[in-house]
Amino acid sequence: MIVNVDIVIVDGWQFSINRDIPKIGESLGKESTNEKIKLQLTQTISSDYVKSIVKVEIEYEGEITSIKIAGENIEPIPEKKDGKYIIEKEIEENGLVSVLVKDKEEKYQIGSIKVSEITEDMEIWTKEDLELFRDRVNSGRTYEKRTVRVMADIDLKGNEINQWIPISVFKGTFDGQEHSISKIYINVDKNNQGLFEKIVNATVKNLYINDSNIQASYYIGTLSGSMYSSKIENVHISSNVNLISKSKSNIGGSYVGGIVGVAETGTNIIEESSNEASITALGNYLGGIAGTFNGIVNKCVNRGNIISSSSYAVGGIIGTDVRLNTDVIIMNTYNTGKIQGYVQVGGIAGIAHIEFNNNLILTNCYNIGEINGNRYVEELIGYLGSKGKINNCYTKSQTIIASQLGNTFTNDIQNKDGTWKYNNGYPILKWELE
Repeated sequence: MIVNVDIVIVDGWQFSINRDIPKIGESLGKESTNEKIKLQLTQTISSDYVKSIVKVEIEYEGEITSIKIAGENIEPIPEKKDGKYIIEKEIEENGLVSVLVKDKEEKYQIGSIKVSEITEDMEIWTKEDLELFRDRVNSGRTYEKRTVRVMADIDLKGNEINQWIPISVFKGTFDGQEHSISKIYINVDKNNQGLFEKIVNATVKNLYINDSNIQASYYIGTLSGSMYSSKIENVHISSNVNLISKSKSNIGGSYVGGIVGVAETGTNIIEESSNEASITALGNYLGGIAGTFNGIVNKCVNRGNIISSSSYAVGGIIGTDVRLNTDVIIMNTYNTGKIQGYVQVGGIAGIAHIEFNNNLILTNCYNIGEINGNRYVEELIGYLGSKGKINNCYTKSQTIIASQLGNTFTNDIQNKDGTWKYNNGYPILKWELE
């Protein structure tokens, strides 16, 4: 018996297969093989291990009238050159790839090749699993179109002699499933440091990061040093996380964010996420959520303190917008952390750049954190300029109630002893109650 993707051949009789049930269907008649049809199958895995190119070479003196690869009819039949038909087929799943070829007399030849190197979805149960995933990405597997799921809380047990090497360029979906990763320890003179170096066209969600220390040069974020055209959702950084830029002056940027250091090209989205990590740096561009940002921040909270005596562009949510021709939107977001810088210091953003055709737009935000600096120090945006737009935002000098801020906010909960459960009586985001 020979089994093809869609056909079973028994003693020359062909039967169709219904793969959804599975079930053998109608008889397709009796045929015989043609041993003069010669098949050669090879494969080449892509550099990112996302797909395999299966190459089929058919050598036959006569005419081939039907070619089926992995259950798909190849039409039109390619022109024969030097006595061979050559077809390349892109395969995106591991498994046995079958080839069925027929001549004009309906005689057939069949062949197959096993594809096994394509990256598949992965579950992470242990520290060793996370390290294996990291090593795969760092060897070239981007996990594009794949999902990596964290199945348990992970303790990396990081220290000076057991430092975390970041996951390099990730392009898939990383779902923490409400689990935590703890004890990330990094102390290097390098950039793009965090759990990930870079996330690109990726989604990271439902993850907590606790009890970690990251010291590096610049582009530093607890989750990722950089993000490009990516989405971060429901990611939370705890108060026992410390981020330190080793850059020794404010000439140039440190680019440090509680969640991500830099969010640049493409539309980036960070939503329903929070930071309580502390940030210490001398260089510029520091933010509780992101150091510099392009895209949308929605329904986020910063409670972490940012401390610098010399930095420019320091903000509770972002240090600055990226100098591109797209608007940067921060909405339904608030800061309670202490923000200290030198110039351009704000409770939500440090500076709204004026050089390009983009705007930095704040909507339904508030700041109650202490803001300190030497020049251009404001409760919301340190240096507003002509490109900063503020809509329905508040500071601690004003009365702030949830109904003013729209339907994403709700009131804090008062305990029986008169204290407040979440935010000293100030409005909280509804997701904080979930």
